[in-house]
Amino acid sequence: MHLLLSILFACADDPVPDPAAYAHALAAVDAAPAAAAELCGTLRAPALRGDCLTAGAEKLARQDPDAAAALCAKLPIGLHRDECGFQVA
Repeated sequence: MHLLLSILFACADDPVPDPAAYAHALAAVDAAPAAAAELCGTLRAPALRGDCLTAGAEKLARQDPDAAAALCAKLPIGLHRDECGFQVA
């Protein structure tokens, strides 16, 4: 069964999310939001990476709105970028 799941995930468009890496990245972004692009860049799943960048931009917006907007601009056009911009506003 595990082999079958591994094969299915290997063929999927999105990589298998790593909850521990996501939690670690979010904690690091909370401590250093200006480094969110680098910290979130280690996440392979696009949805988790987008959420991580949005969290960094949201926190950064309080100190530096221009840097937060630039962080949102790093996201691909679509839902994650829109949500990021909404949270920064």
